[in-house]
Parts: sequence; structure tokens; C-alpha cells
Amino acid sequence: MIKEALEFLASQARLAADVNVLDNIKDPRAAHMSDSYGKPFTVAQPKPPRKHVIESLVDLIQLANRFAQNCEVVTWYNESCVTVVLDDDGHRIERATFTLNESELFQRVRELKKQRFDIKAFVRLLKVELVGTLDPHMLLNIVRSLKFENGIVVKAKLDRQSESMGREIVSAVSGDKDIPEFATLQLPVYRNLGERERFALICSVEVDPSEGRFALIPFPDEIERVQQMAVQSIHARLEGGLLDTAPCYYGSP
Repeated sequence: MIKEALEFLASQARLAADVNVLDNIKDPRAAHMSDSYGKPFTVAQPKPPRKHVIESLVDLIQLANRFAQNCEVVTWYNESCVTVVLDDDGHRIERATFTLNESELFQRVRELKKQRFDIKAFVRLLKVELVGTLDPHMLLNIVRSLKFENGIVVKAKLDRQSESMGREIVSAVSGDKDIPEFATLQLPVYRNLGERERFALICSVEVDPSEGRFALIPFPDEIERVQQMAVQSIHARLEGGLLDTAPCYYGSP
């Protein structure tokens, strides 16, 4: 009696194990299957963790505050993104991310440290590539009016005690106004919606008359200083907009 019952249960288990997945039914909420008798049934699919992509800091703050009313929420921020962990008291896998994209102007300034330009390329840099970052009267119009003079001067000195002749290269730059030693660019660090605030970035203006070349070089650590100011602006808005129960930290989750 017991043996027969066990054999029956075993046979039912084998039948139950013979399951077909119905691939023709696309349902993100449940898996559709059929048993060995062809009887269909469904198995609920677990909900995937949230991986929201946010396009503005304002919306990210609103989302964080909404979830903070029901669970523990923590926000992390750095130079590349702002991330809200929506289940900090759980598995920490449900998140919303606001990716920070550097502006083309800021990227271009990063490249200036080792670059030198002839006058035509330097005018294009100021007029097109760094447009809007500097008043044209501060540097562009001055550079346009420049003239380079290169030549050789022969010096001679004759007297009864000595007789000498020398040659020296003379290089000069002339224009209506003097070229400034420094230029302060006003530019945004990021290009995202709501992140177009401009910051002052100081550069050294360098001219090589003998080569007829220019350079616009950011001061040491100036790029990092300006980016940190942009990050501090983000932090200030997080602090001012997030609920007290939704803290924020500088770093990565």
C-alpha cells in the first residue's frame, strides 16, 4: 500500500517535471508554460530592480523625495553623475541616475595645456571654439590687429681698441593694444538641462614672436578647481531640495 502510494507520487513528480515553456507568448510579468498533459499555467516573474535614468537634477530630487516617504533613500554625487539609491536599507540595487555630461567648451579647455596656435588658428579658437566665454574686446579683437616683425639686425662697433660685428634676431609683435597676460573665461562645466551655470576659469596668454604662435594655458589645477565649484553647486541644490530623511554624500554608492 505504502509502496504503491510512493510510486504514484514519484510518477506525478516526473510528470510535473516535464514542463514546456511557451516562447510564443511574450509577457514581461509572467512565464507561460504547459505541463506534460498540455495544460497551460503561468509563473509570476519577479519585478526587476528599478534603473531609472533621470535627465535633470530637479526631477531627481523630486523622485528621491517621493521614495523617501516610504523607505530609506540615499543620494550620492560626484563629477560624473548623481545617483539615488532607492532601497538603501535593502539590497541597494534599485537606483535612479542623473549622468553629468561635460560641455564642449569645458572639454576644449582641457585640451589647451599642450597646444600652440598660429594667428589664424588662434583667432578661430577664440571666435568659434570658445565662443561666448570671453568678451571679444578682451583678446580676440586685439589678436586680429597684431602684426609680427621678424628680421636680422647687424651691429658694428669700430674704434682703435676694438673691432666687432654681431648679429641678433629681432622679433616683435605690434598692435593697437597690448596683449593681456591673463584671460578669464566664463564657461559651463556641464551641458545638461539646468546645469548651464558659468564659472570663471583663468588662463595665461602666451605669445612667441619668433615663431608667430600663441597659447592659452589654464593655470595649474584651475580646471579641477572650476569643476569642484560646479559639483559644489550640485551639492547645494541637493541639500536645499532633499528631505531631511534623504541624506546626500560626495562619492559613489
